[in-house]
Amino acid sequence: MQQTLVIRPHRASDVQSILAIHRAAFPTDAEALLVMQLFAADAATLSLVAESDGALIGHILSARSR
Repeated sequence: MQQTLVIRPHRASDVQSILAIHRAAFPTDAEALLVMQLFAADAATLSLVAESDGALIGHILSARSR
Protein backbone atom coordinates (compact mmCIF):
# COMPACT_ATOMS: atom_id res chain seq x y z
CA MET A 1 0.00 0.00 0.00
CA GLN A 2 1.50 3.31 -1.09
CA GLN A 3 1.08 6.37 1.13
CA THR A 4 0.64 9.82 -0.34
CA LEU A 5 2.81 12.56 1.17
CA VAL A 6 1.87 16.18 0.55
CA ILE A 7 3.83 19.22 1.73
CA ARG A 8 1.64 22.31 1.82
CA PRO A 9 1.15 25.64 3.61
CA HIS A 10 -0.75 25.28 6.85
CA ARG A 11 -4.40 26.28 7.03
CA ALA A 12 -6.15 27.88 10.00
CA SER A 13 -8.00 24.59 10.50
CA ASP A 14 -4.62 22.80 10.99
CA VAL A 15 -3.56 24.69 14.13
CA GLN A 16 -4.75 22.16 16.72
CA SER A 17 -3.09 19.30 14.81
CA ILE A 18 0.11 21.35 14.50
CA LEU A 19 0.17 21.93 18.25
CA ALA A 20 -0.42 18.20 18.85
CA ILE A 21 2.53 17.37 16.58
CA HIS A 22 4.83 19.66 18.60
CA ARG A 23 3.55 18.31 21.91
CA ALA A 24 4.26 14.76 20.75
CA ALA A 25 7.72 15.64 19.44
CA PHE A 26 9.10 17.46 22.50
CA PRO A 27 9.15 16.62 26.22
CA THR A 28 7.39 19.86 27.28
CA ASP A 29 4.77 22.20 25.83
CA ALA A 30 7.38 24.96 25.35
CA GLU A 31 7.64 24.48 21.58
CA ALA A 32 3.87 24.28 21.10
CA LEU A 33 3.47 27.47 23.15
CA LEU A 34 6.12 29.19 21.05
CA VAL A 35 4.32 28.18 17.85
CA MET A 36 1.05 29.57 19.26
CA GLN A 37 2.80 32.85 20.16
CA LEU A 38 4.35 33.16 16.70
CA PHE A 39 0.99 32.54 15.03
CA ALA A 40 -0.73 35.07 17.34
CA ALA A 41 1.94 37.71 16.60
CA ASP A 42 1.68 37.03 12.86
CA ALA A 43 5.44 36.42 12.95
CA ALA A 44 5.52 33.18 10.94
CA THR A 45 7.05 33.78 7.53
CA LEU A 46 6.74 30.16 6.45
CA SER A 47 4.60 27.43 7.97
CA LEU A 48 4.38 24.12 6.13
CA VAL A 49 2.74 20.85 7.11
CA ALA A 50 3.41 17.32 5.94
CA GLU A 51 0.20 15.42 5.30
CA SER A 52 0.01 11.68 4.73
CA ASP A 53 -3.27 10.15 3.65
CA GLY A 54 -5.22 13.09 5.11
CA ALA A 55 -3.44 13.19 8.49
CA LEU A 56 -0.86 15.78 9.50
CA ILE A 57 2.43 14.14 10.42
CA GLY A 58 4.91 17.03 10.47
CA HIS A 59 5.30 20.80 10.69
CA ILE A 60 8.04 23.29 9.97
CA LEU A 61 7.92 26.98 10.81
CA SER A 62 10.19 29.90 10.05
CA ALA A 63 9.72 33.28 11.71
CA ARG A 64 11.21 36.70 11.38
CA SER A 65 13.36 37.98 14.20
CA ARG A 66 12.55 41.22 15.91
